[in-house]
Amino acid sequence: MHESLIDYVFTKMNKAMELLDEAMQALWCRGKSVDECLKGIDKAYSLIEDAKLELSEAISEILVVMVG
Repeated sequence: MHESLIDYVFTKMNKAMELLDEAMQALWCRGKSVDECLKGIDKAYSLIEDAKLELSEAISEILVVMVG
């Protein structure tokens, strides 16, 4: 059970890191119009929320295993 939990947590963490990397790229505004920058900020916000969800799911699973 613990190995599958570790795999699950690392998968969620890796997905979160990928989303955060994509968010950082979306925030890059050099050479873009103000409208493109604002769209990038909106996209980054959405990606960060998705990353938070991935990490939250991983933490929840850890807590379930620890408590139960």
